[in-house]
Amino acid sequence: MKRAKKLLAEGDNSGYLGKHEIEFTNDEIKSTVPQSTSTINWKGITRFIETDQYYFLYNSAASALIIPKFKLQISDAEKAELDKLIKSKVIHPA
Repeated sequence: MKRAKKLLAEGDNSGYLGKHEIEFTNDEIKSTVPQSTSTINWKGITRFIETDQYYFLYNSAASALIIPKFKLQISDAEKAELDKLIKSKVIHPA
């Protein structure tokens, strides 16, 4: 928590905070913010946790792509398809 507070106090964190556009494909996950785009290969996702409100896609023990389900602008059918894709790609779901 101390490190997170320090990071937030250090200046422009718009690459971490704020609106992200996320694209899921069969090969990768693309996360786009106004300043940049980052790509994570599915093989880089080591762990997956799903709660009622979030998806947590871990790419290390201390780092995860956190996706709020309530912010997804997709239909129930698309959500079911996304669930299936994530579960098929992540080797070690939690």
